[in-house]
This record gives sequence, C-alpha cells and structure tokens, in this order.
Amino acid sequence: MTSESMPIKLRKSSMKKIALHFIFFVLFFSLISVLASSNRIVRVGIYQNKPLVFTDKENTPRGIYIDILKYVAAREDWTLEYVISDWPDCLDGLANHKIDLLVAIAYSKERSTQLDFSKETVLINYGKIFVPRNSKIQAITDLQNKTIAVLSEDIYYAKFRQMLSSFGLSARFLELDSYREVLSVLDKKRADAGILTRLLGLQSANRYNVLETPILFAPVELRFAVPRNA
Repeated sequence: MTSESMPIKLRKSSMKKIALHFIFFVLFFSLISVLASSNRIVRVGIYQNKPLVFTDKENTPRGIYIDILKYVAAREDWTLEYVISDWPDCLDGLANHKIDLLVAIAYSKERSTQLDFSKETVLINYGKIFVPRNSKIQAITDLQNKTIAVLSEDIYYAKFRQMLSSFGLSARFLELDSYREVLSVLDKKRADAGILTRLLGLQSANRYNVLETPILFAPVELRFAVPRNA
C-alpha cells in the first residue's frame, strides 16, 4: 500500500460512516414522530421478507429494518417485543392495535388513511414475476389465463392486478400467506408464475427451482408504520 493510497481509503471509510450515521439520524427522528413515548414496550410485527426482515435458524429477527429499529430503540429506551407471523396477520394486527409497529411496509395513499407512516423511506423495492424453471413466460402478455401465486394482502399483488387489467388481460390468482409458500408452489410447478419482491426473489431463486423474468413493476417506498392515532 502506498502512502498516497492510504488517505484515499481512509476518506472513503470515513464517508461511509458519515453516510450511515446520517441515515440513522434522519430515521431516528422519523420514528420518534410516530412512537413518541420512551421507556415503553414496542410490539413489532415480523414476517419473512429477506433481506429486509426475516427470522434466522434460531427464529431470531434479522434484517436491514431490524438493525435500524434496534439502533433507534437503544437510544429511546424501548424494549422490543417481536410478534412473528405471516404478512396478512401482521397487517391486520397493526390495524387492530395488536402490534405497535410494522417494518418494511410499502407506503400507499390508501394505507395512509388507516396507518401512520414514518416520514422517511429506507429503500424502494419492486414487484417481479418469477416462474418455474424451463417456463417460457417472458412478457406480461404470456400470463393471459395463467395461474399466478401471490401473497395475500400484498401491495405488489394489488398493483399487478391493476396493470394486468390495463392490458386487457386476465389470470387466476392463488392467494397464499407467505412469500415462502409462493416459492414452494412455483418450485413444485403448481402455478405458472408468482409475484415476489425483487430483493427476496433474487436472494431465494437459487434455493428453489425458479427463475426470474424481465417482468418488473410497481416501485414502492418501504417505511415503518404504526396504527392510526396510536
């Protein structure tokens, strides 16, 4: 390593730390605005959406949003109580005040009438069509009259139905309780296609007998949310 290269690497490392602290700083105050009280137990809904939020082999919650939440909780003296469930139950639990906070939830105007969202977006994710290996589906028109496995109450599912209708196409939808079930159904070729998040699909495709397609849609902002007027 030359004397010239060392300051450059140090500066890059310092800039990375500054950027990380800035993200945490912004989200810290964003979350404080929706969960104002300190010294409290915060019940957090956990579902399987790797790498954003998931449970590991020991059933311990992990993921990008969990790391951020732990950072905020430590500074606000919150005790996090995890409620592990399927996505539909997490969404219902939040709406009915059975949990206090849901992570990695897509923001929409419709949902904002029932839930309070953090002001900041951590990242943007997309919906994507995945298919069993050797499938010839490559375009949205190939999905006419096909069976598509979907996550129940998923925003990508809702937006895809709208998009399909705008093309004058129709399909049969198999509603399931988790993305794992969608992957399993595709792996066993019990559906012609399935809707997954782009990040989850790319991470999981190699562990199942499925392939991604070029069909990408519905960019959404993923935030934190609490019950309305909590």
